[in-house]
Amino acid sequence: MKTIYLPLFAFFLALFASGCGPAPSTPPAAPPPPPPSSDPRSKIPHGVAPAVDRAEASVDLKEIGTYYQLHQTDGPAARAGVLKDIQHDHPQLYRWIQEGQYVLLNGDPGQSAAAVIAYEKDAPTQGGMVLTCDFMPQRMTTQEFQAAPKAGQP
Repeated sequence: MKTIYLPLFAFFLALFASGCGPAPSTPPAAPPPPPPSSDPRSKIPHGVAPAVDRAEASVDLKEIGTYYQLHQTDGPAARAGVLKDIQHDHPQLYRWIQEGQYVLLNGDPGQSAAAVIAYEKDAPTQGGMVLTCDFMPQRMTTQEFQAAPKAGQP
């Protein structure tokens, strides 16, 4: 009987030993890449500050205009309320305002409908999208921007 168990024992010992050898050397898996952003401006390399796409600027300024409409009765203090609401509701838009991509003027949004209340940063020098007190974004040339009344200025 011992002769039957000895080969069987050797077989299981060999089987066990082959399964307990050192694991094959594999490098650890790389962490998954971050999810792609749906905002096309996030694909711009760091350090490059292109002009905001006109369609995007129009949408952003329309959003800013909506907040100015809500704070229209605040008069010259409207800008502070607009910034507070945008910071709460749209952090990315708030960041672009803080980075200077958009400029919001101190002034009464209830004044002349032709007065500029907000604009793209390059509008004064290269023309661009602006928001007037009628709360509708529009494109202005440099000359049109310079000639337009500005909210909060005589």
